[in-house]
Amino acid sequence: MDMSIKEVEVRYDNKCTNDEGELVNPCVVDFTVDETIESPVFFYYGLTNFYQNHRKYLISRDHEQLNGEIKSVDDLDDCEPVYRNRDVKTPLYAWGNPNEPLDPDDPANPCGLVAKSFFTDRYELEDAAGETITMLEDGIAWDADVENKFKRAPNSENV
Repeated sequence: MDMSIKEVEVRYDNKCTNDEGELVNPCVVDFTVDETIESPVFFYYGLTNFYQNHRKYLISRDHEQLNGEIKSVDDLDDCEPVYRNRDVKTPLYAWGNPNEPLDPDDPANPCGLVAKSFFTDRYELEDAAGETITMLEDGIAWDADVENKFKRAPNSENV
Protein backbone atom coordinates (compact mmCIF):
# COMPACT_ATOMS: atom_id res chain seq x y z
CA MET A 1 0.00 0.00 0.00
CA ASP A 2 1.21 3.50 -0.85
CA MET A 3 2.46 5.10 2.38
CA SER A 4 0.91 8.44 1.39
CA ILE A 5 -2.58 6.94 1.55
CA LYS A 6 -4.44 7.88 4.71
CA GLU A 7 -7.64 6.12 5.71
CA VAL A 8 -10.18 7.24 8.28
CA GLU A 9 -13.08 4.93 9.03
CA VAL A 10 -16.13 6.17 10.89
CA ARG A 11 -19.03 3.84 11.62
CA TYR A 12 -22.25 5.77 12.07
CA ASP A 13 -25.14 3.31 11.71
CA ASN A 14 -25.05 2.80 15.47
CA LYS A 15 -25.14 6.56 16.18
CA CYS A 16 -28.43 7.42 14.47
CA THR A 17 -31.08 5.89 16.71
CA ASN A 18 -32.96 7.17 19.75
CA ASP A 19 -33.51 5.24 23.01
CA GLU A 20 -36.36 3.26 21.39
CA GLY A 21 -34.13 2.15 18.50
CA GLU A 22 -35.89 4.37 15.95
CA LEU A 23 -33.86 6.16 13.29
CA VAL A 24 -33.17 9.82 13.96
CA ASN A 25 -33.55 11.99 10.87
CA PRO A 26 -31.46 13.89 10.14
CA CYS A 27 -28.60 12.14 11.86
CA VAL A 28 -25.46 14.23 12.25
CA VAL A 29 -22.19 12.52 13.09
CA ASP A 30 -19.12 14.68 13.68
CA PHE A 31 -15.60 13.34 13.51
CA THR A 32 -12.14 14.86 13.40
CA VAL A 33 -9.14 13.81 11.33
CA ASP A 34 -6.10 14.44 13.52
CA GLU A 35 -3.57 14.77 10.72
CA THR A 36 -3.13 16.90 7.64
CA ILE A 37 -4.18 15.19 4.42
CA GLU A 38 -2.84 16.67 1.19
CA SER A 39 -5.16 16.97 -1.79
CA PRO A 40 -6.58 15.31 -3.71
CA VAL A 41 -8.75 13.70 -1.05
CA PHE A 42 -11.04 10.86 -2.09
CA PHE A 43 -14.15 10.21 0.00
CA TYR A 44 -15.65 6.72 -0.01
CA TYR A 45 -18.45 5.06 1.90
CA GLY A 46 -19.18 1.40 2.43
CA LEU A 47 -22.40 -0.53 2.94
CA THR A 48 -22.79 -3.87 4.66
CA ASN A 49 -25.70 -6.32 4.52
CA PHE A 50 -26.88 -4.73 1.28
CA TYR A 51 -27.55 -7.50 -1.21
CA GLN A 52 -27.72 -5.73 -4.55
CA ASN A 53 -26.62 -8.97 -6.21
CA HIS A 54 -29.79 -10.79 -5.11
CA ARG A 55 -31.72 -12.07 -8.15
CA LYS A 56 -34.91 -10.15 -7.33
CA TYR A 57 -32.93 -6.92 -7.04
CA LEU A 58 -31.01 -7.57 -10.25
CA ILE A 59 -34.08 -8.25 -12.40
CA SER A 60 -36.22 -5.45 -10.93
CA ARG A 61 -35.36 -2.79 -13.53
CA ASP A 62 -36.15 -1.62 -17.04
CA HIS A 63 -32.96 -1.58 -19.13
CA GLU A 64 -34.39 0.73 -21.79
CA GLN A 65 -35.42 3.24 -19.14
CA LEU A 66 -31.94 3.08 -17.59
CA ASN A 67 -30.54 3.80 -21.06
CA GLY A 68 -32.43 7.10 -21.17
CA GLU A 69 -35.75 6.13 -22.76
CA ILE A 70 -38.88 7.82 -21.36
CA LYS A 71 -41.60 5.23 -20.69
CA SER A 72 -45.14 5.26 -19.39
CA VAL A 73 -46.06 3.06 -16.43
CA ASP A 74 -47.77 0.61 -18.80
CA ASP A 75 -44.60 0.28 -20.91
CA LEU A 76 -42.22 -0.45 -18.03
CA ASP A 77 -40.84 -4.00 -17.91
CA ASP A 78 -39.66 -6.03 -14.92
CA CYS A 79 -40.00 -3.27 -12.32
CA GLU A 80 -41.87 -5.17 -9.60
CA PRO A 81 -42.53 -3.76 -6.98
CA VAL A 82 -41.77 -0.11 -7.98
CA TYR A 83 -43.59 1.19 -11.07
CA ARG A 84 -44.82 4.60 -9.87
CA ASN A 85 -43.24 7.26 -7.65
CA ARG A 86 -45.71 6.41 -4.90
CA ASP A 87 -44.39 2.83 -4.78
CA VAL A 88 -41.13 4.14 -3.31
CA LYS A 89 -43.08 4.96 -0.11
CA THR A 90 -41.14 8.18 0.54
CA PRO A 91 -41.63 11.61 -1.02
CA LEU A 92 -39.54 12.16 -4.15
CA TYR A 93 -38.49 15.55 -5.46
CA ALA A 94 -37.42 16.97 -8.82
CA TRP A 95 -33.72 16.69 -9.61
CA GLY A 96 -31.94 19.52 -7.83
CA ASN A 97 -35.16 21.04 -6.43
CA PRO A 98 -36.11 19.78 -2.95
CA ASN A 99 -39.21 22.00 -2.97
CA GLU A 100 -40.81 20.42 -6.05
CA PRO A 101 -42.38 17.03 -5.24
CA LEU A 102 -42.78 14.54 -8.08
CA ASP A 103 -46.28 13.41 -9.03
CA PRO A 104 -46.93 10.16 -7.12
CA ASP A 105 -48.74 8.69 -10.15
CA ASP A 106 -45.88 9.30 -12.61
CA PRO A 107 -43.53 6.44 -13.55
CA ALA A 108 -40.67 5.94 -11.11
CA ASN A 109 -37.43 6.81 -12.86
CA PRO A 110 -35.62 4.58 -12.26
CA CYS A 111 -38.29 1.99 -11.67
CA GLY A 112 -37.70 -1.24 -9.76
CA LEU A 113 -35.99 -2.06 -6.50
CA VAL A 114 -33.08 0.23 -7.37
CA ALA A 115 -35.48 3.14 -6.84
CA LYS A 116 -36.35 1.87 -3.35
CA SER A 117 -32.71 1.47 -2.38
CA PHE A 118 -31.46 4.89 -3.40
CA PHE A 119 -28.72 5.91 -0.99
CA THR A 120 -29.67 9.28 0.51
CA ASP A 121 -26.95 9.91 3.09
CA ARG A 122 -25.28 13.30 2.71
CA TYR A 123 -21.74 14.24 3.66
CA GLU A 124 -20.13 17.58 4.35
CA LEU A 125 -16.47 18.08 5.08
CA GLU A 126 -14.92 21.09 6.79
CA ASP A 127 -11.32 22.19 7.08
CA ALA A 128 -9.61 23.04 10.39
CA ALA A 129 -11.05 26.57 10.24
CA GLY A 130 -14.60 25.24 9.90
CA GLU A 131 -14.91 26.21 6.23
CA THR A 132 -16.89 23.81 4.04
CA ILE A 133 -14.76 21.85 1.58
CA THR A 134 -16.36 21.58 -1.85
CA MET A 135 -16.81 17.96 -2.88
CA LEU A 136 -16.94 17.29 -6.63
CA GLU A 137 -19.63 14.83 -7.70
CA ASP A 138 -18.94 14.62 -11.42
CA GLY A 139 -16.59 12.19 -13.07
CA ILE A 140 -17.24 9.51 -10.42
CA ALA A 141 -18.93 6.90 -12.65
CA TRP A 142 -17.07 4.34 -14.72
CA ASP A 143 -16.78 5.39 -18.38
CA ALA A 144 -18.34 2.10 -19.54
CA ASP A 145 -21.47 2.76 -17.46
CA VAL A 146 -21.81 6.33 -18.73
CA GLU A 147 -21.15 5.47 -22.38
CA ASN A 148 -22.94 2.14 -22.73
CA LYS A 149 -25.27 1.34 -19.88
CA PHE A 150 -26.89 4.24 -18.03
CA LYS A 151 -28.00 7.51 -19.59
CA ARG A 152 -30.08 10.41 -18.39
CA ALA A 153 -33.43 10.80 -20.08
CA PRO A 154 -33.73 13.81 -22.43
CA ASN A 155 -36.05 15.58 -19.97
CA SER A 156 -34.37 14.21 -16.84
CA GLU A 157 -34.47 17.58 -15.10
CA ASN A 158 -38.27 17.15 -15.06
CA VAL A 159 -38.35 13.44 -14.16
